[in-house]
Amino acid sequence: MKTSKLIALIVIALFATSIQSTAQDSTRVREKYPIWYGVKAGINFADLHTKNSDESKMLVGFNVGGFAKLPLYKMIAIQPEIYYTTKGSEVTYNNLIAQGTAKFTLNYIEIPLLLIVNLNENFNVYAGPYASALISGKVKNKSNTVL
Repeated sequence: MKTSKLIALIVIALFATSIQSTAQDSTRVREKYPIWYGVKAGINFADLHTKNSDESKMLVGFNVGGFAKLPLYKMIAIQPEIYYTTKGSEVTYNNLIAQGTAKFTLNYIEIPLLLIVNLNENFNVYAGPYASALISGKVKNKSNTVL
């Protein structure tokens, strides 16, 4: 429980501050278009639907991670990112054998690789794949057997 409180405190601190810095490279492109590093944090609203459940309730999670924006040309850049994110749901079930709720808490590492096209100074388009790995999961089940 102490770990989740520490993580929540870190997320709140990240919301309160903006951490971005630039690093200069020796090439002409890097001098004109610097590399940007930064931290991102946010809130997830995840839900899980199962075939035999009566209803599911969305759980609120968070994500926190970092990125680097690497300019390739004036209008094009790539942006690798890495995040720790939490997702989950609470599912209610009622069948012939049992009734109850199951709470799923899932923790992932996500690694997007984005291509950024700067259409003008205020409008950018981001697209690209990402990889995700489930690093831990927990299920808490509260059930009342009918039979």
